Amino acid sequence: MPFGKQTIAWAAAVLFFASARAWAQPLVFEDSFETGTLLTTELPPGKWQTVSALCSPCSFVVTDAGHRGTFAGRVVDFDLDGGSQDGPQVSTPISVTGPNLFGRFWFRWAAVGQGQINFVEIFPPPTGGTLLDLGLYGNGSTYIAGWDRFGMPLGQLSSLQFVDSTWHLVEFEIRGVGSAAGRLAFWVDGAPGNAEPQYDWTGRTFDRFLLGAPFTTVTFAPFTGTLDFDDVRLSTLPMASRLVILGPDAGPSGACFPLTVQLVNSIDGGITGAPYGFPVNLSSTGNTGAFFSDPTCQMAAAPFLDAGASSLSVHFQPLDSGVARLTASYVDFLEGTAMLLVIGADAGTDAGLDAGTDAGLDAGADAGLDAGADAGTDAGTDAGTDAGLDAASPQQSTQVGCDCSSLPTVPFCALVLAWALRRRKTQA
Repeated sequence: MPFGKQTIAWAAAVLFFASARAWAQPLVFEDSFETGTLLTTELPPGKWQTVSALCSPCSFVVTDAGHRGTFAGRVVDFDLDGGSQDGPQVSTPISVTGPNLFGRFWFRWAAVGQGQINFVEIFPPPTGGTLLDLGLYGNGSTYIAGWDRFGMPLGQLSSLQFVDSTWHLVEFEIRGVGSAAGRLAFWVDGAPGNAEPQYDWTGRTFDRFLLGAPFTTVTFAPFTGTLDFDDVRLSTLPMASRLVILGPDAGPSGACFPLTVQLVNSIDGGITGAPYGFPVNLSSTGNTGAFFSDPTCQMAAAPFLDAGASSLSVHFQPLDSGVARLTASYVDFLEGTAMLLVIGADAGTDAGLDAGTDAGLDAGADAGLDAGADAGTDAGTDAGTDAGLDAASPQQSTQVGCDCSSLPTVPFCALVLAWALRRRKTQA
């Protein structure tokens, strides 16, 4: 019995949703703040279970200064009271299958005082301490820390710095929860911070995610300032963080260069699927040109990476010779660049002449000497010397600066004469 159109459509839909579900399963939590709300009890529903602030004046709100899209989450804290305290924060329970958890979000801070703050905390069930503390000091320096199952905190400062009023991509990993081989690590704008091994997390599991300023202290001075968060995601697998461009390093002008644009993660550099579909912005500087979707460079490219996809193919045709700097970008990912050397006709001629000079002169010298030897044999050495060298040598010696009146210098003179003729030809 042949398949009907409805059966085929139904099967295709099942396969589509099954594959989408299989791809989406690693996602544990996400919030782009585009609902304009925080709590799940608001309308439209937000993504967080609680919002709190044990300080004044301070708050965690949604602001219309998003990194991607319209909205972002914002901590405002200008409480000057001393001591350690819980600052503005949002939290939600998390359910994680497996021992590993990866996080990424965009982060910006401004007008921060000299205090210390944890801006991310991941908790196990209430047994004391955290699995992850990710924080910063008022001078922009960062740190990562956690607590083992015995209640012992372990952590260290990192060389990574945040720049005031600038968005940064922050990523972290928690590995080995439930074992004695736990590990923490984090990245800022794709650069690795100090990893912190090795935690004994035997018997522990993931329980709760806090974002904002869940802990502040007055190590140097009260923490004050504004913190912005956008595109927060947690997953059991590494998530995409950077676009890269792959293609040839060099080629001739007029060529249609094939390129591959990929999404990769910072954790291990592996190719990673897109969390949603988005347009890839392609540009070239220096030696500009245009991007195309076909290998003949006839159809203009409108590159779009579908949800779950990790790469796409495009072609680039430069306008001129020289170095082209190619860039692939989208606001939610770190941009990728590649350098392409385009060799023009003039560059190729010069390179060819330079490369061919030695071979040409060697071949010409051998051929000339062989021919001269044959002519000298036929006409006689004395006659060739008197009639040929005496008549021709003064003029040639004047032009090229060599003495061709003695036979031992004939090979050298042949090379110099050939070089002079090439110079005259190229100058003409």
